[in-house]
Amino acid sequence: MISGRKRPQRAKKGKKTKLTRPHTPDSVKLAAALQQGILCGCGCGEVAYAKQGNWDHDPALELRAYNPTTKKYTPDANDPNFLRYRIKDHHNKKTHGPGGEKRITTKGSDNQVAKQIDRLRDANREHSKAMGLKTNVASKGHKDFLEKMAKAGKPVVPRRGFP
Repeated sequence: MISGRKRPQRAKKGKKTKLTRPHTPDSVKLAAALQQGILCGCGCGEVAYAKQGNWDHDPALELRAYNPTTKKYTPDANDPNFLRYRIKDHHNKKTHGPGGEKRITTKGSDNQVAKQIDRLRDANREHSKAMGLKTNVASKGHKDFLEKMAKAGKPVVPRRGFP
């Protein structure tokens, strides 16, 4: 059961804080099971309930929008429409990559996508910060220039007639 795991969330200065993964009640699992049927949630066609498996959020919680004020995910973490029962090997493959528990590569797994999104967010945050500094300096310098020109009584924009 994955209810005790925690979801990483980026905080200030690139440090990670941990958010608790919400508990999935048995009534939600039952509703998801009735909706899914007896087959594995990955679509392979195997009978899932005959083998040991795990409940899987699809899409992963790391990939969902999170609202820190309400402490809820969109779509909700306990929505039976987005909860699947998968055979353990299939769950590991989706979560960790093609190697399952052995890390051959994480390409295409939930973990890899979550890390990629974190890297892109960090790069975007740094870029936005740099562009903010650049636009603030340019706008301040532009305002100073306009004030200087107005005091000197010179036209700010050169006048020219239209043909």
